[in-house]
Amino acid sequence: MKQKAFEFLLWCSGSNPEIIERCPRSEHIKHAGYGSLVLIPAVLAAFTMTYALSNVTPYWYFYLPAGLTWAAIIFFADRFLVSSFRKANDLRLPGKTKRQLEMQNLKHDFISFSFISRFILSAFIGVGIAHPFVLLYFHNDIEQILSSNKIVAEKTIRAEHDANADKLKNAIASQEDYVKCLRKLLIYEQTDVKINTDCGSTSGIPGFKKRAETINQQLAQAQVELHNFYARDSVNRATEENLKQLELAKYQSAYSNGYIARENALVQLENMKDSNARAVKYFLIIFLVLIDTLAVSWKAMAKRGPYDDYLNLIEDDVAVETQLHLIDNEATIRNKVEKLPWVTSI
Repeated sequence: MKQKAFEFLLWCSGSNPEIIERCPRSEHIKHAGYGSLVLIPAVLAAFTMTYALSNVTPYWYFYLPAGLTWAAIIFFADRFLVSSFRKANDLRLPGKTKRQLEMQNLKHDFISFSFISRFILSAFIGVGIAHPFVLLYFHNDIEQILSSNKIVAEKTIRAEHDANADKLKNAIASQEDYVKCLRKLLIYEQTDVKINTDCGSTSGIPGFKKRAETINQQLAQAQVELHNFYARDSVNRATEENLKQLELAKYQSAYSNGYIARENALVQLENMKDSNARAVKYFLIIFLVLIDTLAVSWKAMAKRGPYDDYLNLIEDDVAVETQLHLIDNEATIRNKVEKLPWVTSI
């Protein structure tokens, strides 16, 4: 089982197994290390993308295969970037010490288009892995913010419609006070008491029925107006209650805790006073980008090994063999041409 795992890591590195077999054990370990560095981002990508897609759809049979597919894309992309990167080969330069050659090769590796292009692509892949991971890391804080935002939104809807429902409250209270005042005024008038009130004054004349009739008429009219206020208030409250329930239902149906909502919640978390979420976010992104660029970077920093030498040797042999084939083909074609009748006659 241990040997199988080791062989799997070698396969992850994209190294040629036939060439690896000709190398010492140290070279096996180095290339297995490359394989592990290729495998780690893919594993992280599987978890982070599965989590991200689970916020888009509740169906596991969609987000789980999609997350694994994304992980496979990351894996094979990183595997290609690492396996296709070749160390510089300046071993044949005369007058150079081994140390000078190593430094020259290292410099060549880091400024080569091959390394820079692979490093940039690895960095972009790292960002693609990192962002869902950040949302996963802040999962509980984001859930709390989303819940708080929902409570505030629903509270705002209720407060707005409750305020509209109470818009006749002051008018009703004022009318009720007016009716109470008129009733007291009528009692004072009927008991021949001389008094001034907010709604008028009594005559103070015993048996003066005309003033009592006037107050009674005012009271009857005020009571009618109060009943009208009650009726309007009842209709208004019922209307506002219906509107409130409809708006709450509409908000709840449109409410989302998906990917974009979590992005916005993360921004809200970053902008909170004394929050270090932004620093943690960028640390995680940089850390995961470094993890994804680690394989190609370490391969560039590593010294040339027997694997690189064998690979160049095989490629040189293939180049020589190809050149010999071309020479043979050219000679064969020349001989055939010379044997043609019209060529012989000339």
